Amino acid sequence: MKILAVDPGYQGLRNAFRGTLTIVIAFLLLSFLARHWQQPATLAFVGVLIAMMSSMVVNDPTLRGQKITLLLLVFPGSLGPVLSIWLSEHPNWRLGVFFAITFCAVCLRRFGPRATALGFILFMSYFTPLFFPLSTDAIPWVLGSVAMALALSFAMRFWIFPDPPEKLLSLFLRGFQEQTEDVLRLLSEGLRDPGRDEHFTRKIRGHMERITTLILSIEQFLNTTASRRLRSGAEALQMSLFERDLNLRRLLEATSALLKNPRPEFPSRPALAQAVDLALAGKPLPPGSFHHEAVRDFISVLEQVSMNRRQPLVDPKAFEQVVQEIQEEKKTPLASSTSWTSLHLTTKQAIQATLATALASFLGTAISPQRWYWASLTAFVVFAGASRGETLTRAFLRILGTFAGLVMGFLIAYGLAGHPRLEWSAVILFIFLGLWGARFAFGFFSALAFTLMLSVLFDLMGQLTSAILILRLEETALGAVVGALISAVILPTSTRSTVRAAMAKLFRTMGDVLQDLPIATPDLSARRKLVRALRNMDRDLQAVRTSSLPIVQRWSLMKKGHLPAALHDLSTLSHYLRHLAMNSLPLDETDFRKTKESCLRLAQQFREQAQRLESDQTKHAPNPEVVVEKDVENHFLSRCQQVLAEFSKRRI
Repeated sequence: MKILAVDPGYQGLRNAFRGTLTIVIAFLLLSFLARHWQQPATLAFVGVLIAMMSSMVVNDPTLRGQKITLLLLVFPGSLGPVLSIWLSEHPNWRLGVFFAITFCAVCLRRFGPRATALGFILFMSYFTPLFFPLSTDAIPWVLGSVAMALALSFAMRFWIFPDPPEKLLSLFLRGFQEQTEDVLRLLSEGLRDPGRDEHFTRKIRGHMERITTLILSIEQFLNTTASRRLRSGAEALQMSLFERDLNLRRLLEATSALLKNPRPEFPSRPALAQAVDLALAGKPLPPGSFHHEAVRDFISVLEQVSMNRRQPLVDPKAFEQVVQEIQEEKKTPLASSTSWTSLHLTTKQAIQATLATALASFLGTAISPQRWYWASLTAFVVFAGASRGETLTRAFLRILGTFAGLVMGFLIAYGLAGHPRLEWSAVILFIFLGLWGARFAFGFFSALAFTLMLSVLFDLMGQLTSAILILRLEETALGAVVGALISAVILPTSTRSTVRAAMAKLFRTMGDVLQDLPIATPDLSARRKLVRALRNMDRDLQAVRTSSLPIVQRWSLMKKGHLPAALHDLSTLSHYLRHLAMNSLPLDETDFRKTKESCLRLAQQFREQAQRLESDQTKHAPNPEVVVEKDVENHFLSRCQQVLAEFSKRRI
């Protein structure tokens, strides 16, 4: 799989490289200063931890927002260790404040990425002196270490290795082109191999989902808003991406129509594959006369795809305009996914995380008074999900990642023993992999990489024994199990309830799209508004898929039931709704009125379905049967009704 497919714009690799370099320089610089001023070596680790965390948690949507957040980190980064050191002579108070900070750090997540970053840095900076003991005399040096680490992180991120908009945008667009090529190549291969239709269909569906995710990433990068001028370069690029995505989906739909109902006059599968190859190469199709509508539709949309391949996504002048708009930052930050209405969720998570951290700390101390913090930290980080299933999955994968890291780490450390340069190189490599893997869901990769790093680091310090590795596994497993049990017993948030809530939001968004269809005067402004509504639908569909991962993944132990089929229904429904929305065929007054009435009735059915999902009526029994109108002439509208009728039969 190409890296651009899983890491759009190479942002993950860039952040990991920049973060690793920041950590290495911070460690070397702070270690030198600590030795020069005869201060404890643990000062370097305090700064290194702040440098590492600051490279991971600053995720504001705008460059200006990232700068402000990184500058603000100096306050929690300084307050945390100072409080922890001052309270070191009062262990009970110190532990109580630690639990209070844990609660606040989780509660702050509801206020968006900046508050999340501030809360996490406060937690980690307070936590650091608990396992790197420092005296009150070292407080000025601690403050200097924090300030130096953050200054270095700021310089690396915005001055030395910034993210140039033109390069990132070029990589994003290149990723889109490569994904499109992959879909066309898979389509051609599938047409030549009729015995593996299901295999190629599954692969193409996965690529189309990645294309949707990539387009959403590009739009977040562009961060266009309704306040921007109508003919801005970003708006034009957004429309171009949408049109190409839609043409690709139309091609798949037309191909499917030809294969499902083959006729003697239809082109053969090899002939269809040859035509797709021409489109992939960006060559015009040979002229021909086709009498069947399905064949004409296929050729028409294939010519559109071929034309898209021949033409650039955006011309150089428009590209420069987009880059200029990004640099000027005439945009509004994206709305946070959290709000005041989500207080109950973050409060429950805060209570759960605090109880889990407290219990893991006490039980971890019973196992090892020196290494209890491994259990405490694990119990805290497994509560990054929004549901019980996510927490259970994260806990299981952290244990699995830690176990794999210990086995591999012991072998690697044993093989590199006596070669300190190679061992330090391995430590740096594992830090890089850990930072890059932190972007993947559920924490398996980061747990694996950082455990590998600790194994080699312990060998460098002469402390690597089987006992310390087993202790690492025991403490991690304890923290993960405690977190999983607390999430399942104390104020649990059902994974299926979370999925149903996400589905309800998706149905309401679909209803809003239908409410405005068909468009009476399809001018550019109306089309832009419609594209935004459809992108909101894509985001909501992506949220449904994410929330359902703990259930539908192959390795999941949870009962899947009707959920996989329901997800397929929703993907199909969004597909037909997208085609319905962008169908620009002119309608006379009578047809317009009939289509409008059908759209309004279907929109109401979507909202009723959302209400049933929100009231958990779909949990134990199917919904009342959805009436499918027989006289609907619009193909896509009719298919939307049929798919909704199928969805209503699911128990979710």
